[in-house]
Amino acid sequence: MASAWNGLDTLIVTAGVSALQPLMSVAGVEMSTPDIVGSQASPEGIQHAVNAANAAVKGNYIGPYIAAITFVSAVLVELFFFFAN
Repeated sequence: MASAWNGLDTLIVTAGVSALQPLMSVAGVEMSTPDIVGSQASPEGIQHAVNAANAAVKGNYIGPYIAAITFVSAVLVELFFFFAN
């Protein structure tokens, strides 16, 4: 990708309707009621959604990121000592 497109300028993450309903549920908006028009999340519901998103980022991005750094640094140390001797 870097050579074919000269790098990446913008990454867009989108969510379709199938992903929107569970997200709105996390924020406290019930999407299955007939009177859904005009429904909005409360400040507490929005905060709950923010907390859920932060937990997801920590589990799905930060955790593997730290694991990768730990693994790579351990391999680099082993290589350093291998080639130093």
